[in-house]
Amino acid sequence: MKILSKSLTVLAAFTVLAPLAAAAADRHGSLAYRASTGAYGYSYDYNNPRDADRRALRECGRGCAVVVRFKNGCGAYASAPNGTYGWGVGPTRDAAEYTAFDECDSRAPGCEIRVWGCNTR
Repeated sequence: MKILSKSLTVLAAFTVLAPLAAAAADRHGSLAYRASTGAYGYSYDYNNPRDADRRALRECGRGCAVVVRFKNGCGAYASAPNGTYGWGVGPTRDAAEYTAFDECDSRAPGCEIRVWGCNTR
């Protein structure tokens, strides 16, 4: 009976701690953009930034560049017709977009959010 009690204690600890360990894993995302064509790509929920970059660039196509990397949250990129840009990261889409737009708009009129993305965890 004593062995069963220890086993149940270990099982209970694992059941409680396993989801916490999974939730603590970093999730990475990237945004790619090409100003000359307006092409964009994004990625989210990758285990590392390198794979997130590859996915966003593949989705965007030739001539694109990674413009924002974000971890465990959201990222956004804004630009104006004259080439001025701003980017932001934050815990929510709204926070990331606000920062990106505000950064761009403080230097030029006509800014628009071009691409955004959020990790799901």
